[in-house]
Amino acid sequence: MEQQSQMMHSLNVEWPCLSFDFLSDDLGVSRSQFPHTMFFVAGTQASSAFLNKILLLKLSNLHKNLEQDETKASKPLLEHRWVNHPGSVNRIKAMPQDTNFVLNWSEKKQLHIHNFGSLLQTFQDSTQKIGKLLQEPIFTFSGHKSEGFAIDWSPTFAGRILSGDCLSRIHLWNPSNGKWAIDEESFKGHTSFMRRLNRFLLRAQQIRR
Repeated sequence: MEQQSQMMHSLNVEWPCLSFDFLSDDLGVSRSQFPHTMFFVAGTQASSAFLNKILLLKLSNLHKNLEQDETKASKPLLEHRWVNHPGSVNRIKAMPQDTNFVLNWSEKKQLHIHNFGSLLQTFQDSTQKIGKLLQEPIFTFSGHKSEGFAIDWSPTFAGRILSGDCLSRIHLWNPSNGKWAIDEESFKGHTSFMRRLNRFLLRAQQIRR
């Protein structure tokens, strides 16, 4: 029987993560040659609010299943960076046009945008022993009336965002002079809890209420 997967690896982190997203890199698209390298971002759900983090992870030396053995040279390598986060991370997503920019929903009814470009650059030097780093979000929105899980970046309009909360409110964000202009009035029509927003809502240049 043909194998269902050519490569499978597992890892454990300190706290459960409700959400993660993959980050693009400059190692080439449609890569097929092993071993592989990948980057991703995740947000924790810790036992206490002050213990939560946003994790940046690099997994490298990822071999095919049949190539695995017990030698040190074949074992996957994990490198990580992290920043503290106030409360659990409900959802986290990277901007498709530039994955240095990461958006997350917090259980504290806030959304944060981070620019992790400088932190990701530290992965280029494997001799650096860096873990926790102090970095504040570049933008925070506190206009939702409840916490939420639904967020998405536009695949066609760089920086445009939709965010939805547990009370059915949806807000549109548009990039403006290095920040984001967000409509104070939420969209009408949706009346229930939401976990996801479909990307097709963002494809139009104009979104009508």
